Amino acid sequence: MKIWHKIFLISLGLSPSFAFAQKLASDQKTIGGILNFLTGILSSAVVPLLFGIALVVFIWGVIQYITAAGDQEKRTAGLQYIIWGIVGLFVMTAVWSLVGVLGETFGIKFGIPQLKTGD
Repeated sequence: MKIWHKIFLISLGLSPSFAFAQKLASDQKTIGGILNFLTGILSSAVVPLLFGIALVVFIWGVIQYITAAGDQEKRTAGLQYIIWGIVGLFVMTAVWSLVGVLGETFGIKFGIPQLKTGD
């Protein structure tokens, strides 16, 4: 039964790729079009997800650190989650800043990932 759960989760994760495959095949026939399409997917789906995961890791570490008041081993484990959450957030912010600087330098419009509002 576990294999069906894995297959379902993998197919659910890949479903946006299948949905965009037709558009990619018909509209994006140049290298520039393909790169714009891929950066659009990264900007809209992958990067915010990674930022969210890093933030959850950081918050989980803070919760573990606070709740393990007397146990030094659990506090150390919580501190490790805090450190890795901060490192993840810092690295992703630095990489997207570098992408923005390089894009402006070479005149490529990548765009910084932003949450969409209801407007």
